[in-house]
Amino acid sequence: MSPSSTRPGRAWLEERAERLIEMVNDRGMTMTDQAAHQLLTERVQAVAERMRVGVRQAQTYLTDEALAGVVDSMIDTLADEAPGAELATEPRTATLTVGTLGRLLAGLAEVALLYTDPTTALPANDRARRTHEVLTLLSVTGLIQADTSGSGPVPVPPALLTRIARILTTAAEHTDNTDLAAVLRRDAMRASG
Repeated sequence: MSPSSTRPGRAWLEERAERLIEMVNDRGMTMTDQAAHQLLTERVQAVAERMRVGVRQAQTYLTDEALAGVVDSMIDTLADEAPGAELATEPRTATLTVGTLGRLLAGLAEVALLYTDPTTALPANDRARRTHEVLTLLSVTGLIQADTSGSGPVPVPPALLTRIARILTTAAEHTDNTDLAAVLRRDAMRASG
């Protein structure tokens, strides 16, 4: 399969990106052209894989109604992730067992390994950005755990759990290893509570 057959057409991508950005703006947020292109490309590829259809056919499923659902979900998730907030200082109103926190840390480490693998089907700059995000989250999570005394439940900010769930779910979509994908999805459910 040629690289062009695995990516949405340029005209379609431009039109849908413009519409996606408009929908995001209507909800009081902003999105760059690059982020819109990346999101749409990933969505089309995921639909094509899941439905076992070509990219061109997968594009037909990303209607305005489907895009509105994507935008609503994205904005809800972003709000839950407290973008720009310093997670180490956010209120720690959720709790995890030490064992569950360990599973989430291991899951994040697996994601970092996945994104540092040059055979992962993502552009190098995207892998580097995602790896940085995962490693930063690993560091913050470790610091939060280190602040907890004893072996009881670990208090964590809910936004931390939302970010971890998103990262694990997204990584599950980027691996051909079905066992790893299943584990990452289970761990994402643990983070989602």
